[in-house]
Amino acid sequence: MAWTKGSYVRNDRPLGFNRAGVRFWKGRVVSQRHAMIGCVLLAIGVAGCPDDRIDRTPTPLPYDDVPIEVVIARVNANAVDMDFLARAGGVRARGRYLRDGRSESFELHGTLLFRRPRRVYLQLSHPLGSIEEGSDGQRVWFLGPDEWMPGESPDDLPFRPDRIADVLGLGLLPMDPRGPHGPVMTVGPEAYELMFLDEDRIGQLHITHTMEIDRAPPYLVRSIDFFSPEGHPTVRAELSDHRAITDSEVLAPRRIRMTLLPDRGWMEMTFANMRRFDRPQAEARFSPRPRSVVWEVND
Repeated sequence: MAWTKGSYVRNDRPLGFNRAGVRFWKGRVVSQRHAMIGCVLLAIGVAGCPDDRIDRTPTPLPYDDVPIEVVIARVNANAVDMDFLARAGGVRARGRYLRDGRSESFELHGTLLFRRPRRVYLQLSHPLGSIEEGSDGQRVWFLGPDEWMPGESPDDLPFRPDRIADVLGLGLLPMDPRGPHGPVMTVGPEAYELMFLDEDRIGQLHITHTMEIDRAPPYLVRSIDFFSPEGHPTVRAELSDHRAITDSEVLAPRRIRMTLLPDRGWMEMTFANMRRFDRPQAEARFSPRPRSVVWEVND
């Protein structure tokens, strides 16, 4: 085999490249790109097609198994930094509510203010006008059209404001689980379940609520179930889509679904955005408005 500048001779048949990078061989023109494609196809033919039986099952989440003290500490580590007023914009509240034996559907839009532990202001608009409701930690109040006016109890509200504060999952949990009121914990396949107890006037213990906390990141509250003193479930809340509140590192759910039991309807609330709201004057909105219906709450 003899070598010449810019080409080589193979079996006395010259092979060379012009300035455009095109290869000449035996009177045929083959570009470098086509030659590369041919090599790739040849390699695939030699190696064979991929095995369609490859296991494409998603990798399971790394569920952990830790003591109750660690479970509580992780939730509190997120909640303890929630020492500021938060504002949620683009609130969408929709659902179905059983009222006076009739099922009514609704969809409302508005804003929400929240400050831990149970201070909430909610303003929502709908075709009939707008409603306002809130909680200052000791009182729950409502202001709106007569057709939305609740009965004798704040439980008649489709979305009781202090309950919304509870289901945001940003409250501090008891640091010491020892004692008759717990909480006590069981370990499920994907979540830890904490059971919270209280006692009535004669010392009889009963379950107030249970809480499921993820065994995988972000290790936060995923659902809460509330019970009456008689043991009947009253509300189930499911939390999802945890994201950081803007201008903070606190994670909060962007979607909450509340089911009112037994068969009293459901409500789903989503937040388009949530941010730190450093305006102390806005906290006056937690207090009852003039002409609003007010209830004293002790729970």
